[in-house]
Amino acid sequence: MTLASRSVVALLLLALGPFAGAAAAQDVDCSTPRRAVATWLDNLQEGDEHPRAAAACFAWRAGGVR
Repeated sequence: MTLASRSVVALLLLALGPFAGAAAAQDVDCSTPRRAVATWLDNLQEGDEHPRAAAACFAWRAGGVR
């Protein structure tokens, strides 16, 4: 692989990097408090919102939220 083709591959990876996280949205991991909050925030990103997945880790009814 030449230096030019490596540069092109590197630029493509950098350009497409932000979209890699979008594929992970809707994953629900409630195994720790930190992961529960990450699930909540990851699934409420502007343009890629998944409110049911975001709320999956929290007992909203126990807090009086309906």
